Amino acid sequence: MSAKKLLASTRELLSKEGAWGQHAFAYDDSDERLHWDDPRACTWCLEGGIKFSARRCAATRRHFSEAMSLVNAELVSLGFFGSIQGGNDRRDTTRKDVLAVIDRAIAKA
Repeated sequence: MSAKKLLASTRELLSKEGAWGQHAFAYDDSDERLHWDDPRACTWCLEGGIKFSARRCAATRRHFSEAMSLVNAELVSLGFFGSIQGGNDRRDTTRKDVLAVIDRAIAKA
């Protein structure tokens, strides 16, 4: 496992129709807010998706931290100076935007 593989796994997870969401780490199929590792989760925010993918892929703490840092750096390079959650939850953020941030982070990994 590497940060790059972790990010690729996160991209695969969030690229599925309906798998990306905002304002909670995860949701179930009834739009109930859940913890990111709840087995009923089927929709995740960017940070929740990274956490879920890290658990699923048995990523090390170092690779998880590196993936989070890479994503945060890409958000900063796009002019957002807040948390990953804040970037994910902006009113104008779309799934396409989130996937583009992940792609940019993968390219830098």
